[in-house]
Order: sequence, then C-alpha cells, then structure tokens
Amino acid sequence: MFQEVKKVVCPDIPPFSSAEKVCALADNGYFEEEYYLYGTSNLYSRNPETNTAEKILEGAPYVNRFILRAPKDPARASGNVVVELLNPSSGMEIERMWIDAYKKFLRDGDIYVGLTVKPNTLKSLKVYSPKRYGCLQWPNPRPEVPFPFEKADMERYVFGMHMSHDFETGLCWDMITDLAHLLRDSSPENPIAAYPGRRLVLTGWSQDVSYIRTYVNYFANAMDENIFDGYLCAGGVPALFMALNQYELLDTVDSKLGRVHSCRVPFMVVQTESDASAWDAIYGKKQDSDEPGFPYRLYEIAGGSHDTQFNLLTYYQDDAELQRAAATIEMPPVYNGSHTLPNDYPYEFIWNACYRNLFYWIRTGVAPSPEERIRVDEAGRALRDGFGNSIGGIRTCFVDYPTAHYSSGDDIHKDGRPFTRNSQTAFSAFGYVEPFSAELLQELYGSLENYETLCREHTARQVAKGFICREDAQSLVALAVKTAQERGLH
Repeated sequence: MFQEVKKVVCPDIPPFSSAEKVCALADNGYFEEEYYLYGTSNLYSRNPETNTAEKILEGAPYVNRFILRAPKDPARASGNVVVELLNPSSGMEIERMWIDAYKKFLRDGDIYVGLTVKPNTLKSLKVYSPKRYGCLQWPNPRPEVPFPFEKADMERYVFGMHMSHDFETGLCWDMITDLAHLLRDSSPENPIAAYPGRRLVLTGWSQDVSYIRTYVNYFANAMDENIFDGYLCAGGVPALFMALNQYELLDTVDSKLGRVHSCRVPFMVVQTESDASAWDAIYGKKQDSDEPGFPYRLYEIAGGSHDTQFNLLTYYQDDAELQRAAATIEMPPVYNGSHTLPNDYPYEFIWNACYRNLFYWIRTGVAPSPEERIRVDEAGRALRDGFGNSIGGIRTCFVDYPTAHYSSGDDIHKDGRPFTRNSQTAFSAFGYVEPFSAELLQELYGSLENYETLCREHTARQVAKGFICREDAQSLVALAVKTAQERGLH
C-alpha cells in the first residue's frame, strides 16, 4: 500500500522523456507533474493446483514513480484516465501508448498517467538524473534466496533480460492496484481528485500486455469491485506469460494461462501486423465477444510494424539528455536495420480511434464494430496482395491505395540474425518500407488530384466505420497525399 505520495520538486531537471519538449503541453492547456510513491507491496506466487495468486510475503518496501499529464482546467477534462504501464523491454522507459495517441488525448482532454512497472529501468533513470531519480528502489525482499535457474537460462527467455537478484519484479501487482485506488480517491493525496467523472483504462505495449493479462487473471478478476473500467492491450505476444515473481520466471506454464478468458469490463486488444502474424500469434487469437462475462474485441492493423519510424525514432531524436541515458543500455531507440527505410506506417490515427471507441464502450455500453482480422496462411503468416501488403485487418488509404510496400519485419539477416535494435533474440520488431517508383505511381493513379480523391473517399468510409476519428480524417489524407507526392506522383 502507498504510505506517501510526494510530488517531485526538481525544477532544473525535467522528467525523463518529458512530453513538454515534443508535445507542447502548455500550449495545449496541459501540465506535466511527476510523483514519488513510497509504500509496501506483498509478494505473490502462483498456486499450480488452483491457478490463483497466493501471498507469500508481506510489506516489501519500495520507492516508485509515476508521470501525470492532465488539463490545467478540470472543467475541460473528459474524465477519461489512461494509465500506461511504461514499457521496460529496452532498458529505458518507452511511453509507447502516449506517443501513439497523445494527439487524441490532448484534443479530447484525457488524463494520462505513466507508471514504472519493472525495476530494470531504474538504472537508466538514474543515469539520466541521479538527483531526480536516485531515491527510486525496488529491493529484493528475499536476497538470501538464490534463483532456481542458471543466469544463462534466464537470459534466453525474453523477459529474463535485465533481471537481477538486487530487485524483485513481482512487487508491481500491488502498485498497480494501489495506483488505481489513488486515482479514484477523493483525498488530497490524489492529484486528479478535482477532475469529475473519472473512468480508468489500464493500457500497455508489448511486454506490458503480459503484465496486464496476468493482472486481470490473478488480481482484477478476484476482486469484488472493478478496479479498472477497461483495458487496452497493444502489440502483445499472446503466448508469453508474466510470472507473479521473478523466481518463477522459467516455470513451465500452459500458454492458455497467459491469456485472458474472462473480464467483467471491456477488454480491447489491438495488434500491429508484426504481432498479428508472427511469434505464434495464430495460437492466441480469440473470437470477439459481447457476453457480460467477457466483452472483448481484437483488432489487427495492416501495414504497421511493432516499432516504427515515428514512435521509436522521430519522437526521441531531439532529446539530447534522453539519448545520453539511452546510450548506456543495450537496446537504444535507434534504427539498425538492413533496409534503407524503416517502416513509417502512420497507425497513430488508428490508436486514436481505438481509445475513443473503448471509452465510449465503457461509458455507454455500446461496443465498437468488429473488423476482419489480417488473413493468414496455415502457419500464421500474413497473406499479401500483388503489392506485397497484407490483406484484411484495419486499413487506411496507405495500404488500400498504396504508394509503397510495407513490411512488418526485417527479412534480411544481419550478422546472422534478424534485426531488432541490437537484440540477440531471434525475432524482428522493426519493419521497413519500399516506395514504388514514380512511373508505377503515375500508372496506378494518373494524377495526385485523383489520388487525393481516392484517399478522401476511403478515409470517409473508415470514419463511418469508427476506425478513424473524424477530427483526424483531413490530416490522414493530407499525409497520404504528401507522401505520394514525395514518392513521385504529380
């Protein structure tokens, strides 16, 4: 439980990955604050007979942090609260859901909260600023107990990266619950207590989806109350299971236990093409449901790769202090692929619509429309059209009226392995783009004016279906036309 919530006061050093630098928060009527969380967590173990969480230790102390971005005027706030588990896979904290949807959040008056969820990132935070982050700690409450596996075995597991006997990853579950209680509370400790009509969504990217699935299965479903009003899981690997504590990291668990089969509140999964057609994704897909015990939607985005030019490169490139911290980790936000151009598919427009649809679902009970999944072969690989782009899924004019081939993974091996940001793992998380020739574009579309007409008509249909926000339609079409022009269409 939280013992103290304390606002960070460090005016000479902004928060790590401050959004003010990129998103002009103040100009959009927003503020950004950071808070220390002083508290204690229990530690849990999975009972293999009942498949439930059992408390094995109480009162493990920690000091954690969260970042808050909210409208300065509570009257302007939508009441939507997006709680993101900050992605730790690179060793630095990636705010992927903020990056992909911040324009929608700022436009609609949504509140954003980003929580540190894995202590391996504390190292890069402290490199960034020992003054601001030196107090953070998640000490292992069982330092005398050795890991029941060898370090080499641990490092071969994708979530074994950056594990250490010095901390305990399993302290996060009570932190998530306590943060939700705090954000719902009317007490002075809650920094958004003055904001009315709050509805909380827990969201996360990639590895964090495994945290969300474990949290729902072992904690949220066991509660009498709905601790969150909904969930949005993005870019996750269905077969991966997040252990309740790091000593159980390599326990053999039926992959079905890592998936969510019931949830009282809306549960939305949104996958990029990488996540929908690779990494054994075919075995983790579930049918959409409107049943009261599991309101569920799964959407798959054609054309987009797990990481893209915008959300891993462009967003971070001008932050010198963040780049300095990133240089100390094994997987910095740089492109090291074999192809010339990293994937730049603009799926940010689709994330905007997904969050809006989810909150509408929560507030009205009206579920968003289902959509066709990406079509795959018997091995789960995406089927492709004559231009090399995938078939099915949520689509924009970028793939239905393409000016390039969009790949969701690097298929040219470098140093004997596919590319994934300097990683040693055998999968690719960053795709590439191969623009069409100007001659082909002229043959396909005739003129830039005709291309713009096609894109406008297509985008209007996607707005009507609910997969593009009306406010984003003009920007999406303008970007498609600008891209086509840069690639030689006139």
